[in-house]
Parts: sequence; structure tokens; C-alpha cells
Amino acid sequence: MSSYAKRAREIGLTAELLASLCFEACPERAPVWFKSLRRATSEEDAKGIDLVVEIDLGQVLIQVKSSWSRAKEFVEKHPEIPVLVVHPEDSEDRVRRNLLRIVRYERAKLDPNYDPTKDGLRPPVPKTKQPLLGATVRDRVRR
Repeated sequence: MSSYAKRAREIGLTAELLASLCFEACPERAPVWFKSLRRATSEEDAKGIDLVVEIDLGQVLIQVKSSWSRAKEFVEKHPEIPVLVVHPEDSEDRVRRNLLRIVRYERAKLDPNYDPTKDGLRPPVPKTKQPLLGATVRDRVRR
């Protein structure tokens, strides 16, 4: 494997990790119907799934890509699986917002009466200083 391929794989794995942990530091930013988020098992990964989001209506399966070109290639092969694009410069907050946008869209497919403007977010809690909160994927890879 070339050094470029190794670096690309490293960035991809870091993007998956950041996406899988984006609610861990601040679960209060998730809607009440958002139950859990985990990385895919090896069997799920073989089917093109990187993240599994448990919601009140079931599961949302998501693929994570670190570039739009790779996302486009994946969607052409697997149009039924939504793709979350995580760039190296994306903050944890941006990843969280983009992930929620996908999950809300998928939830709306399951419940035609769903109104995302009435999500019922959990009440905010006081902020604490956490060195990795808001770090970009690039910052995390450098550590």
C-alpha cells in the first residue's frame, strides 16, 4: 500500500471515528427520538454501512466518506444508503449538524407526520472546556 493510500485510509477511518463520537461529548444536542449511535459491525461494514443510528422508529444506516467524489461513487452503487461527508477541516459541531440533517431526512421517510421544527431537543447543559470538542479531523489525525 502506497503512503498516499495509507494516508487516505487514515483520514477515512478518522472521519468515521469523529462521526461515531460526535454526540458522545454533548448528548443534549440530540433530539429526544435519537436513541444511540454506533460504528458498524464487520458484517454491516461489508454491506457498505459505517454508522448505525438507533431512533424511536428503527435504525438509520449511514456510510461515511471523506470526499464528495468518493460519496458520489458510493451513491451510484448504493443509492439506498445515505452518505455523510466528513472533510478533514470539519469541526465536530459541523459533523453533528450534517449527521442530524441526514437522520431527520431518513426519519421523515418513516413518519410522514414528522415535523423537524418540533424535534424536542434536550435542554442545554453548562459548557465545559474539552480540548477535542470542535477539533477538526485534520487536528485529530495529527495527534
